[in-house]
Amino acid sequence: MLDWDHNAYYHRLLLRHLPQPCRRVLDVGCGAGAFAARLARRSEQVDALDRSAEMIEAARRRVPENVNCVLADVLADSLPGKDYDAIFSICALHHLPLHEALPVFAGRPAARRGLRRHRSAPA
Repeated sequence: MLDWDHNAYYHRLLLRHLPQPCRRVLDVGCGAGAFAARLARRSEQVDALDRSAEMIEAARRRVPENVNCVLADVLADSLPGKDYDAIFSICALHHLPLHEALPVFAGRPAARRGLRRHRSAPA
């Protein structure tokens, strides 16, 4: 049997895109913390966010001290920090409505309220 993890496959690729130096990184949908632990080796602070209490507990057991594991829903709760050098979401972004999630990641949480979809006018 092949010991292969679809999500872990991207870790090395994504780490190559991490800016250097890197002060603070957000990992949305961190799961059990595997990628957050790798990010912690290259960033001063990592905020690892997941809405599953079980996953956050698993992540807390796995990650070093410069990782802040946060039980939260990125669409309902405030982000744990500001001014992230990078934001990663290996397992969660494709499950989120982008028109709601992207303004949050762009640092405009107020955009969640009153966000409107633009439609073209009929011809």
